[in-house]
Amino acid sequence: EMPKLTFIGRVSDGMMLCETYEDMQRESFELKGLAKKVMKKLNRAPDACILETELNHTFYYKIVDGVCFLTCAEGKYPRKLALAFLDEIIGGFHEELKKQWGTGESVDFRSKIETIERPYFFLKFDRFIKKKRQQYLSPNSDMIDVQKELEDVKTIMRQNIDTLLERDITLVNIQSMAHKLRDDSKKFADKSKTLNMMMWIRKYGPFIALFLIIVLGLYLKFG
Repeated sequence: EMPKLTFIGRVSDGMMLCETYEDMQRESFELKGLAKKVMKKLNRAPDACILETELNHTFYYKIVDGVCFLTCAEGKYPRKLALAFLDEIIGGFHEELKKQWGTGESVDFRSKIETIERPYFFLKFDRFIKKKRQQYLSPNSDMIDVQKELEDVKTIMRQNIDTLLERDITLVNIQSMAHKLRDDSKKFADKSKTLNMMMWIRKYGPFIALFLIIVLGLYLKFG
């Protein structure tokens, strides 16, 4: 079955712009939870990817102009059709942006989207998604034949969804280690300066003290 759910979100912060899902079974709750986690991990992700899960479902996403389009289908669903479905959603969303902000050359849709403050700004776009979903629920022979002319799935990166979700944890750990190393280096540098000063005083302190005593004595005698 295709698709179980479709999400559209802003990549920079994962804010949801539109979402639609068809049923509320336990499995769907799990998929929805995974989808929301994925949407928050795409800031440094590839522009397109196929994410395999242990729930016998596969996530597909594409990122265009700072917006992520993500859908999920059963593992047996033809992958080229899943990507074609996403392309249709992307095309329809672009038309929706034109309706919202116009078609002038000076209109920067990406910057407009970045200024949106409330989630689900394009909630009504779910009507378009549901309409397209009906066409892709059970692909007929004509649609399957069209697969041969569609985008080559081999060009799309594939990885396990856990790899994506755990990647930022690794990045955070690396960043924490880097910050700790930087702080430790600063502390070491400060301690080195203090130690060098102490060694300098220990080495030259007696001579400086003797010099000051002589100067003071001469001052008292001839001053």
